[in-house]
Amino acid sequence: MFRLRGCFVSGEQDFPIYDKELNFVFPGCYTTQVEMKRHNREAEQLLLNCEKMSELAVLFDYRDYYPNRDLTEAWKLALLNQAHDLAAGSGIGPIYADAARQYQEIFERGNRALNFSLQNLGLQVDTRGEGTPLVVYNPQSWDRSGLVVAEVSAFSLPSRWCGSRR
Repeated sequence: MFRLRGCFVSGEQDFPIYDKELNFVFPGCYTTQVEMKRHNREAEQLLLNCEKMSELAVLFDYRDYYPNRDLTEAWKLALLNQAHDLAAGSGIGPIYADAARQYQEIFERGNRALNFSLQNLGLQVDTRGEGTPLVVYNPQSWDRSGLVVAEVSAFSLPSRWCGSRR
């Protein structure tokens, strides 16, 4: 142990420098599939948030049913795409094309169910009063603060903010 450390400190040993890929079987697999890894994380977060908001909407009778079919099918696809080869980036090309289509379906199902639940929850909020109402949801179990970015139509703004050119 001390001899090895001495080699490093003294510089008496000439160690080879590797500046190329160390994985000769699947070169580049640790970085080339970052899109799949991002989709995986986004799908998990979307489906978890969808479950929370849908359950709240059903619990308070703001929604008639829980979107079980959409969520079950979306979770099946999300879990299928967490297989080792896909997640690690060591799979063959066609699985990534299939996964991209499946992630598209996950996002469609999840967003449809989430948006329906959020709309039904939002309809219960009293938005009477001055200004343009904006409802912000926090699906986390802790308080959050920070900037919220929202698109607001000029047609929904009070006339005093838009002048006479409405």
